[in-house]
Amino acid sequence: MPNVKPNLHSYSRQELIDLRTIPRSIPLSHETIDRIITNGITATNRFKNRRTKRGTKGVKRWRIPVIITSPNYELSCGPGSNTDNLIAIDCTKAPKPIQTVVGNRDHTRSYQQQQNRGIENQNLLTVKRISSFHRNRKLSFSLWNARSINNKIAALCSSIVENDTDIFAVTETWIGEHRQCAVSEFKASLSGYNVYQRPRANRKGGGVALIIRSDYKVKKMNSGLFKSFEHVDLTVTVNDVTTRIVLIYRPPPSRTNGCKTADFLVEFASFLEVLVIAPGRLIILGDFNIHVDNATNGDALKFHDLLCSMNLVQLVRGSTHASGHTLDLVITRSIESPICTISDVTNDNSLPSDQ
Repeated sequence: MPNVKPNLHSYSRQELIDLRTIPRSIPLSHETIDRIITNGITATNRFKNRRTKRGTKGVKRWRIPVIITSPNYELSCGPGSNTDNLIAIDCTKAPKPIQTVVGNRDHTRSYQQQQNRGIENQNLLTVKRISSFHRNRKLSFSLWNARSINNKIAALCSSIVENDTDIFAVTETWIGEHRQCAVSEFKASLSGYNVYQRPRANRKGGGVALIIRSDYKVKKMNSGLFKSFEHVDLTVTVNDVTTRIVLIYRPPPSRTNGCKTADFLVEFASFLEVLVIAPGRLIILGDFNIHVDNATNGDALKFHDLLCSMNLVQLVRGSTHASGHTLDLVITRSIESPICTISDVTNDNSLPSDQ
């Protein structure tokens, strides 16, 4: 028998890929089937001489061949998919924002709907709401030496609402350590604010409190206790700006407290050493009982020198006391621009004080 070389045919990559897309439902011609049988590549010949284990099916353990191709080949679909309906999406460009359409939906209810719900419009009262904080405006502070707020809660709430105050500082609250009736009355009278206070322990008088909007982030700082003055130390964060706020009441020297001005200057200096290196902005305010307006007062000069050594500045100009002296102070870093407007309401007729 003559040695006849078989006819070989080479397939390109694209031709092989195209073969995968040929539907299986297309029947093969008789000529093609005869050639497959002649060359011995039918499925029956593959398993003809293969030994199988009794009780098992050989096909069940036959490994399914996996064809690995390049991920860059052109997408082709078999029966049931129409490639003409596919749209190419360019993923290399930046996505475009989707426009939001805001409709003009009427949120008000008709009078008849309100009647069905049992609402009587004649019984409704218009309540003045406290405006929320605006990003572009400065914080509004108020500082008040109350000399007891126990009978002045109504006036305090009225001042906060009328002046749209963000932070209200009160010195000499005269709230006892175990008598918190005034704080409870305030919370019941005005919502939207939190009270952070330190009452005087074991003695009458004194006490300090910071009243701050409840939507501000506030953290209490543990700065210890001092013998010569009372204080509240907080960090307040508004619109990602953090400010260290310290409210101080320094009682005048007396035999009862046994504190001299020299003792206060020493303790206050040690406190300032911690505050001036703290991150964020800094505001120190309160009643210091030092006549800083008197240029010949020795205590006032020492206090001024202490502030200058810490690169601090006192902002209040003018009288804050009935005798004409400046006792209520606001202190900040000299390099910081004002971030708030501060008003001293000691002489406000709506907020009476004995000072």
